[in-house]
Amino acid sequence: MMPIVDGIEFLKIFRLDMANAHIPVIVLSTDDTRKTEVFDNGANDFLRKPVKEEMLTAKIEQWS
Repeated sequence: MMPIVDGIEFLKIFRLDMANAHIPVIVLSTDDTRKTEVFDNGANDFLRKPVKEEMLTAKIEQWS
């Protein structure tokens, strides 16, 4: 769990700055019940923890 702000709040704040519009965000979480909310707030991708190294590597390559 993130202190002060959670991942959704971070995404909202991060995406408010147009300078961040081109930066891809991959969310890693154990809670997939908020997956739709994550995408609605600017995430480009979502992976459920525990994350397999090869899956994360493939997602990073896809978005870079």
